[in-house]
Amino acid sequence: MNRPVVGLLIKRYVFQHLVIASFTGLMVLASPIAAAGGLNMLSQRPEAPNFELQDIGGQPHLLSLYRGKVVLLNFWASWCAPCRAEMPSLQRLHDLLKNEDLVILAINIGERKQDIANFYFQIDPPLSFTILMDPDMSASQYWPVSGLPATFLIDRSGRVSYISHGARRWDANDALKVIRDLLQKMPQAAASSTVASIPIS
Repeated sequence: MNRPVVGLLIKRYVFQHLVIASFTGLMVLASPIAAAGGLNMLSQRPEAPNFELQDIGGQPHLLSLYRGKVVLLNFWASWCAPCRAEMPSLQRLHDLLKNEDLVILAINIGERKQDIANFYFQIDPPLSFTILMDPDMSASQYWPVSGLPATFLIDRSGRVSYISHGARRWDANDALKVIRDLLQKMPQAAASSTVASIPIS
């Protein structure tokens, strides 16, 4: 499937997802209580929908196994110019906090492995955080992705604490403060590992 067709299908998916979300209460954007560093803080920190996806090397990654760490979950596509623009800042963030309990998982939506690999190996400097593949959107469907890029910050307890829609500089001071604040907080009661969509407050 060529890239324009994939892009059209994903745009159709995003539109359908928005319509469904408006009727089933999946929209996280309806529940932020404050903006911190350009990130929307959620009022009821829902449990992060669990998933298992492979990276481009074929290694499986289960989100729930990262509980106890702070996870930056980024949804992107190689045809998305803002997604490509923010990738270097994600790498700089990774480099800045490489000795901290921060995990960056960048989930590609709906593209072939070869297209993802072609993009991955063109990035200079190279990316060293984890790129995951969601070709059939089996994981993405449980997250309120209203456009790309979309990023979710998950705390040590496995709960979604902040969201960001659109590209941003992840190594900027405001974003770093939010992430470092999450890193300083100890995990609370363990969340379940079942798959469930993010609810509205």
